[in-house]
Amino acid sequence: MKSNTAPTSFFQPLASLYTPFYQSQCVVYKNEILICGVKHKKDCYSYHTVKNQYRHICSYPTSAKLNGHCVIKLVSDNPKYVTLLSFGGTKNKKHTLIMNYVSVWDDDNCNDGMKSEQTKNLNQWIPFVDKKKYRISIGIKQSDFSRIRALIGGKENNLLFITYYPNNIDVFDLENGRHVCNTTLPIGSGKISNHCFVSKTKTEMLLFCKDIGLSIVYEEEEEDCSFRFDRLYVCSTIRALDRYAYVSIGDVILFFGGYIDFDIGASKTVHKYSITEDKWMQFEHTLPVAMSDCFGLSYGNEDNTYVHIIGGHDGISPLTTHWKTSVIQWMNEETEKERKWINDEKEREKIEQTRIELTKISNNFQINVLRVGFFFFLNGNGKINTHTHTHTKRRKEIDMIIKHWNRILFIKKGWIDDFNVIISQYILVTFFFFFCNMMLAFEKQSKKGKKKKKNKHS
Repeated sequence: MKSNTAPTSFFQPLASLYTPFYQSQCVVYKNEILICGVKHKKDCYSYHTVKNQYRHICSYPTSAKLNGHCVIKLVSDNPKYVTLLSFGGTKNKKHTLIMNYVSVWDDDNCNDGMKSEQTKNLNQWIPFVDKKKYRISIGIKQSDFSRIRALIGGKENNLLFITYYPNNIDVFDLENGRHVCNTTLPIGSGKISNHCFVSKTKTEMLLFCKDIGLSIVYEEEEEDCSFRFDRLYVCSTIRALDRYAYVSIGDVILFFGGYIDFDIGASKTVHKYSITEDKWMQFEHTLPVAMSDCFGLSYGNEDNTYVHIIGGHDGISPLTTHWKTSVIQWMNEETEKERKWINDEKEREKIEQTRIELTKISNNFQINVLRVGFFFFLNGNGKINTHTHTHTKRRKEIDMIIKHWNRILFIKKGWIDDFNVIISQYILVTFFFFFCNMMLAFEKQSKKGKKKKKNKHS
């Protein structure tokens, strides 16, 4: 089997896939990477990391519709085989299957120390059943389980956390085979699909999709479906992307490629997110080719860990590529270009945070009164006159003042329009507080005046 071409210093090409793969699901088992179906294709393969070869395992049943399905490795103490759980599908065409897998590279494993009823169900997808042999189905009937992501967690590793389109998170009890709860992600009008979903601890998770970043904590001790959500900053260069490969390694998440839109297609960029530092970085080095819908996973030990990037789509057609890259290379000290990117991104984040805070102030104190241009002044008779001033005119005046200050102070750093906007909004907020205080003072004075007149007449 031929290897991929276009070698790079950061990516080593491996044996090409038998068939183009994209939106695949992969699991590591000993020296193997198990490739469990791809979009609209039901064949499953084992890739041997030492032999650099592939072998066919089995195929999904004809009834299973693969369109962004999910495959995870269940927790098991059995040393003879590993149990895989596969589920997903559209509203009315979901599947929930398991496979007890033994290595196809060693035929002796199939019968070594196993009963006949166990061996007949090895290396094939069969229905997921409970202890009483009743079929278990994962997913609410009307939910769309295409392009989903899932993690195993909970204090006893018995809970399955499932995130799916458009803004849902479900909790499923694997031990009892029952749906626990469902809630909505606080992402406003945003939608998740083909997103990043990784574990931080057994009950803490992180989710990223385009401009959405969430820290999710499940309160397992609570009786109801209790989650705690916090928004996370998403760097400007990855906000347009989804359908990327992602790998969580210790404190770091690596993002490879991604899809932008129909006109631009796929991306070659590689990003890194530090969980504890809450810090992003775009690498100077890129993928050998632009790609999306590829699968990423880590394989190896603490001293020599590799990330495998399997399959994908280049925006025109599916790929047969399989690359590996050493994790150490992505943990080195930043280059000069990468440091500049980090500093520029910090400035963008500060500006955005300021804008968000000002927006909150505007909403809380109804700054829209100022935006329509009504300002209140007291005249000599103690009555309120309304003078209409267009917001555009006042904005221009403030911009002129700011530019004048800029020239006087000889500010050497680049000045951008966002600074004018932020300072303008700050000045408007200040004016608002000033006039609110005047209004309150006038109202109190007016009430006192009316009271005195009333006392005189009486």
